[in-house]
Amino acid sequence: MKSALIKAAKEEGLKYAYIVRSLAGKASRIYRVDLDGKETQVRFGDVSGLTLINLKRMLNISNKENVSNYLSNGEVLSSIIYPSSILVENIEINKSDVKKDKEQVLTFPLQK
Repeated sequence: MKSALIKAAKEEGLKYAYIVRSLAGKASRIYRVDLDGKETQVRFGDVSGLTLINLKRMLNISNKENVSNYLSNGEVLSSIIYPSSILVENIEINKSDVKKDKEQVLTFPLQK
């Protein structure tokens, strides 16, 4: 999927593209992918505006599937099967006020 994303960015004449690694409303993790494949976390963003119109312009779908089980209305056990990743042509990402995690500088001395 990443190679398909880079190919699509090159075809559009872009210098980079974005990957949403964790879709969690206002705290979605967003990474910039350079044309050489290097990923850099740029910020958290709000990707909650993903609609069926966006899915209409899918460029690629992963062969790998995920399964989620949940209780519907607290009573009915339900399952949903969905692709692990999809490549869409265009989505809107709004700025979020969630702070980017900083790497830990020091480790706890008693930690193995």
